[in-house]
Amino acid sequence: MEKWIHLGALAHILGAFAHLGFWRLLGWRKQLQALTPINQGVLQVLNLRISYVFVFFAILSYYFATDMLTSYLGQALLAGISLFWWFRAVEQILFFPRYHIGSWAIFVVFCGIASLYLIPLLRLKEVGGLLLPI
Repeated sequence: MEKWIHLGALAHILGAFAHLGFWRLLGWRKQLQALTPINQGVLQVLNLRISYVFVFFAILSYYFATDMLTSYLGQALLAGISLFWWFRAVEQILFFPRYHIGSWAIFVVFCGIASLYLIPLLRLKEVGGLLLPI
């Protein structure tokens, strides 16, 4: 079951790099000029903070996978990270163009990452090792 969590660590590292590349990928140097300085700052700070969260999730997932499977706190983290990605997948459909194939591809990727953290919880439940009341 740890392999799923380790794959989640890799997904989070890739996500952090993607977010750090937004300035170049999305042409933010030019695009952000249309925003007020406050909105420019908010967008960039939120992007940097989510990159930090992804690196933090990756570290937890890689180095503490066993703890995530065998403790209340760890299982709560698995559930929380999975929920983070399920909600983000829904937000992809709500806030991005539904007619664009890229939006649907990103939706599928986010559902996949969410599943990497849900699968171990479901397997723990099957074998009677789930500590959380879900």
